[in-house]
Amino acid sequence: MNNNISISGNQLRVLIVLLLPIMLLHSGCNRQRPADAPAMNESSTATAGSESPALEIFPYLPAVFVKEENYDTATSIILTTADVARFDDKTEDKPYVNSIQIIDADQPWPPRWYAATPVYTDEMYQANNKQNQYRFDFMIDAKVDAGYFSFYKIISKQNRGVGQLVAPEFAGYIMLNEKMEPVDTVKSNTKRSNMYFHDLRINEQGERMVDLKKGTYLDLRDYTDNPKDSSVHCNVDYIQILDSNDKTVFNWNPLQHLNPDLFQYKETVKKKAFAARHADMIEWTRLTSAFWDYDGDILYAMKQIGIGKISRQYGHVLWQLNHSDMPLALGKDTLEWYSPHDFNLLSHDAATAT
Repeated sequence: MNNNISISGNQLRVLIVLLLPIMLLHSGCNRQRPADAPAMNESSTATAGSESPALEIFPYLPAVFVKEENYDTATSIILTTADVARFDDKTEDKPYVNSIQIIDADQPWPPRWYAATPVYTDEMYQANNKQNQYRFDFMIDAKVDAGYFSFYKIISKQNRGVGQLVAPEFAGYIMLNEKMEPVDTVKSNTKRSNMYFHDLRINEQGERMVDLKKGTYLDLRDYTDNPKDSSVHCNVDYIQILDSNDKTVFNWNPLQHLNPDLFQYKETVKKKAFAARHADMIEWTRLTSAFWDYDGDILYAMKQIGIGKISRQYGHVLWQLNHSDMPLALGKDTLEWYSPHDFNLLSHDAATAT
């Protein structure tokens, strides 16, 4: 996003995911919806201009405005917004829903299309606090892949001390067709091992590659020198491939293939697992990217481990780069390469990780 676009709300985090050709959008979308029109009263998707009878979410949707007029009528943007005030235990004058929006560069408000989580008021927040509970409602990782528009959605209310992915109300990917109609859902069938938002990929055969996050207990005494750490609660990311009928055809457990010495315990233990602020989990892997290479094998990036390539047929690691392989010299200091995040294929013989 350039400096000519702004978004309302003090506690909002905004992620630009990608540029989207306008041709993908439903031809019936109408941007002329009144700014004060109400919106849907539950977690749902909506097209600006729709005439749904249940309209209460729209006033809580973060508004995007252009500071200076522009004439870029050919570009639309997929926007992810997150109001993190509740997550950071802060009150706010007006709560904003977390959303996926498709906006036009020249006229971003009202959005061309949006999906949003339920409104979470101060009264709801205070009631949950009294019950020692918290909510974790987010939408993220929106992308266009293999002819589908997809995004990850989680709706979860848990007791404090319990991770967000333990029996949530919903945690999975929603897939939409070129008319922006929901046509499929990709989610776990088990309550205690749920789909995470890194990183749904779809190939030409209709297979879906997903991140299945599982809670487990690991013996970390060799890394902490603490005899009490024989069973430490950890999150581990499994890479799974599902066929078009949701049957698991590939299941990769990093504990069976990666050297545990790669785990950066001292750096990781300083912070709790992402999306587990109210739980005791430590992230052993933190998968941030996984996708097919040009030859059908699998490239991955794990924040706590590094990057590498997995054999689709046999599951063994073909090659890997980790924090100990790539020291970067800078003056008198040496900086270790670590925390890979956005791993993307540039061409058949080149890739990039940041």
